[in-house]
Amino acid sequence: MKKTKAFSTVTRSQSRRVAIFVDNDNLYLSLKQAGYPIVEYSYIQFFARVYGRVTLARVYLAQANPPIEIRMRRAGFEPRYVSTNGYKRSIVDTQMIVDMMRYDADVYIIVTGDSDFEPAVRQLRQEGKYMVVVHLVENTSELLRAAAHEFHDYRILQLSVQPFISPSSFPISQQLLGMCKRSLRVVKAHKSDHSPAVIVRAGEVVEVGREDSEIDGWFWCTTREGVSDWIPQPFFENHRGLGVLLVNYNSTELDVATGDRLFFVREVLGWIWCATIKGQFGWIPVEKVEDI
Repeated sequence: MKKTKAFSTVTRSQSRRVAIFVDNDNLYLSLKQAGYPIVEYSYIQFFARVYGRVTLARVYLAQANPPIEIRMRRAGFEPRYVSTNGYKRSIVDTQMIVDMMRYDADVYIIVTGDSDFEPAVRQLRQEGKYMVVVHLVENTSELLRAAAHEFHDYRILQLSVQPFISPSSFPISQQLLGMCKRSLRVVKAHKSDHSPAVIVRAGEVVEVGREDSEIDGWFWCTTREGVSDWIPQPFFENHRGLGVLLVNYNSTELDVATGDRLFFVREVLGWIWCATIKGQFGWIPVEKVEDI
């Protein structure tokens, strides 16, 4: 992946502290109604890490659930049980809001669709915090969405995670692509400058080489198979020259022509991970596309 000097001014610095608060029952019930059997906590972690360094990741529940707790902890979340003692479940929401207001972070990822959170989100935004809400769009309060800087449909998070481990494509529906909040038009053709791509899973180790001399945050890394390419700093932890991947990563670039339409998924340090209308995924420089 060859990078150019121009890149978006909206970058995700690892100096930014990110806090994740998940209203578990609210999310689970909405997903169940939509036909999703489980909450993929790792999707939320991956999504949050590109905003900065996650300093708190907490899931709020009304009662203990050991099997789910195991999955939470594996994804880096701390379960927070709030006993309702027979009262309304709103006690759980109240505790989550209290913890949000007490915690000090730069970016808040709030996973809920409940309108009860709107005043807290608006207040934190007024205090200079960057507020991001994640939930299912049809089950999210319009007031809550309007109070945040960003809103993301939870179902789109899978486009940020699953395709990264596939060489070039991932079977998704046109309906899911349609949920992408941005459509892009290619203004300058792009062709990958080399192959094969680096494809690594979370937990794998790569050798970390030089940092790019023109753009901070991109490192030349080599896998155990001897394949080398650029990997952005938000995706790995550097331990004296050995990088441990925090998330799945795929350095595949898209071969596209001027005028092609793309669906925006993520932007990371001047490159956009996006999909074609045929469901092919890959990276493209931000300066080669424009919003439609």
